Amino acid sequence: MTPLALKALVIFGLSYVLISVRQIRWLPLGRPSSAMVGATLMVMCGVVSPQQAYACVDGNTIVLLLGMMVLTEHLRDAGFFQLAARWTFQVARTPRSLLFWLAMTSGILSALFVNDTICLLLTPLVVEVLTQARLPRFPYLMALATASNIGSVMTLVGNPQNMIIGSLAEQHQHGLTYLFFASRLVPVGLICLGFHILLLQWLFRRELAVAWTELSIPEAKIDRPLLIRTLVVAALVSMGFCFQGVNPAWATLSGASLLFLFDQRHPAPADILARVNWLLLLFFAGLFILVHGLETSGLVAEINSLAHPLWETSLLMQKINLVWVSVIGCNIVSNVPFIKLLEGQMTEFANPAQMWMLLALATTYAGNLTLLGSVANVIVMEMSGEPVGFWQYFRIGLPVTVLSCVVGTTLLILIA
Repeated sequence: MTPLALKALVIFGLSYVLISVRQIRWLPLGRPSSAMVGATLMVMCGVVSPQQAYACVDGNTIVLLLGMMVLTEHLRDAGFFQLAARWTFQVARTPRSLLFWLAMTSGILSALFVNDTICLLLTPLVVEVLTQARLPRFPYLMALATASNIGSVMTLVGNPQNMIIGSLAEQHQHGLTYLFFASRLVPVGLICLGFHILLLQWLFRRELAVAWTELSIPEAKIDRPLLIRTLVVAALVSMGFCFQGVNPAWATLSGASLLFLFDQRHPAPADILARVNWLLLLFFAGLFILVHGLETSGLVAEINSLAHPLWETSLLMQKINLVWVSVIGCNIVSNVPFIKLLEGQMTEFANPAQMWMLLALATTYAGNLTLLGSVANVIVMEMSGEPVGFWQYFRIGLPVTVLSCVVGTTLLILIA
């Protein structure tokens, strides 16, 4: 191993220890600041030049996330998510049906408006109603978190890793358009959601066998004019995704800018921008630089050469190997870095578009394996106040991940 590669590996490893443990008593760093420290060390130690650091940050992913956050904040102010939650609780008539409708709602909304955001907005509403109804929290919190991950696979804007995959596939001209991706992954995602709900209802059969109490559903505060214009803009943005040659990131940012122009007083653009999760954008920028450090040092090429025997197999085994390697890899180094590590290999596959879709499915569903597997899981459990341990989560996360990966991979191979 060269001195440069050793330097990159030490910085990357140190950064991921800090990111994984989230906060050390004597070193109070969170995920975004840990990624920023790691990226800075890559530059200051000479692994990556400043110019390379600027160039390696995927602008499409950052811009797309920013635009989606602005659209979502407008929908939040308009009362859209309160309305969706209220509808979910109204149609449910039993504990089992409540789990069904909650999972379907979070899964479908996640495909449209990013899974992490959906969990952030729905969790407080769900906890409030569960507390009033005296229902056990854990089954519904698991349904909210895991279904949002499963549903987010259906579109290229459903989660950050899909956004990165869409951007990388576009750079390599692999023909993975928004419409092509959705036409394959929407039916796969919906079927996986169905199997997922049946599995959760079976796993939680004892917890759900409780008396049904009449729910006291909080009134949704709706700003009708804002809701109408935001939904119109969101529909226009979605239509823009379907046209070839339209950049999804800038289509989204155009929609966000249009909302600012509609009415500069309510909600004020400054208020919306103040609520944007800038820390998440900083986190991803730092991750791009960290992974680029591994690439420039030659470590990525060495890793790919070690994994090369997995790809020197039949086409079917290539696809199966990609899925299980992705699930394991994402739970070791997280999904975004894993995708970047595998980028060079994707160009060598015979059908790169299908392999990108399998990678999107595996890296998304891998997030359900452990409590820290995805940001959505952490958001739900932390905001709920529910003391959930690693093994308590893993007991449910393991069968959920295995089932969704097996069903999703089989369907995607058959459809694509």
